[in-house]
Amino acid sequence: MASDEATNAQKPAPTGVELTALDPSFRADPHPVLARLREREPVHYDKVINRWILTRHDDVERVLRDRAMSLDPHKANEGAHLSA
Repeated sequence: MASDEATNAQKPAPTGVELTALDPSFRADPHPVLARLREREPVHYDKVINRWILTRHDDVERVLRDRAMSLDPHKANEGAHLSA
């Protein structure tokens, strides 16, 4: 088991397709990939697919409770959305 941990420590943080169902390993079992990301970079900005990935419960909950992070047009800054 220790050799697996050493190998994971040497691997770069997963990014891009590695974090989607398009990757067969991730699709089969996402837990090892997410654990590696959580260990190395729990709040990860994926430049390849232009998105943020949060891997810790507390971080996700904080974002969901932050009204400033909402996409609700009634809470958005003026001009940040198109009106229908």
